[in-house]
Amino acid sequence: MELIKILKYLDKKFPTSTAADWDKVGLQILNPKQEINNNQEIQKILTCLDVNLEVVNQAIAQNVNLIISRHPFIFGELSDEKNNHAKKMMMKKLISHNIYIYAIHTNFDSSNNNPLLKAIEQHFHLKKISPFGKTKDGWQIKLRSPITLAELRKKMQQLFAENDNLVNVNWNDHTQVQTFYLVPGSGSEFMVLNQLTDVVFITGEVKWHHWIYANDNQVNLLSLGHYMENHFTKDLENILTNAFKEEVTVFGFDIQKQYKK
Repeated sequence: MELIKILKYLDKKFPTSTAADWDKVGLQILNPKQEINNNQEIQKILTCLDVNLEVVNQAIAQNVNLIISRHPFIFGELSDEKNNHAKKMMMKKLISHNIYIYAIHTNFDSSNNNPLLKAIEQHFHLKKISPFGKTKDGWQIKLRSPITLAELRKKMQQLFAENDNLVNVNWNDHTQVQTFYLVPGSGSEFMVLNQLTDVVFITGEVKWHHWIYANDNQVNLLSLGHYMENHFTKDLENILTNAFKEEVTVFGFDIQKQYKK
């Protein structure tokens, strides 16, 4: 299948125009002189959370033509990115093997086609789920009946297959709640930007001063870790496989957690 057909499909399902202003989604340009061949035949696609050295080597070994990651491979100025020696070497490998990279980040979160929405519905008895934040970075979720914070934490662990989590000192397992906020990734800043108080807020990573904000403003805060977003890898693999059937081979690659206890 031609590259342009895949890119048009992705932009229709997860429009780059809906991404946050600061986000670097879409086709990742590894070289200013790089010419994009829209007619290039794409036979294999690899989906992943991040593009690291392991992903690049796997893509080369499996003759992958297109890598689709959740987090942008190029987030800053190209010259700054090349200060990372490993990334500079990866760029050379990708260019020499004619492998394209495409990122779907905040435009995945804001899309109604995000499979996470259906997964949330399956785990909770929902009354309403609404986009949250100026760029719809997450959701405000209202339940039909209250549950304890202990139950909510357990359900979140099951939903994201994530047992490594932290709660702030205000957290009380016995507290009953019916509404909470969910922002995947490093989302604690949106709790502060939206001046939330006396709420339940769930995200991936939390900065130190955001823990303090939560405790001072009666926020029950749950941090699941950034790896909570790894559902993207399998979700997108399934979406593309169903869309393109036998025309393209799609497989997900799990980079695993990048730390250990």
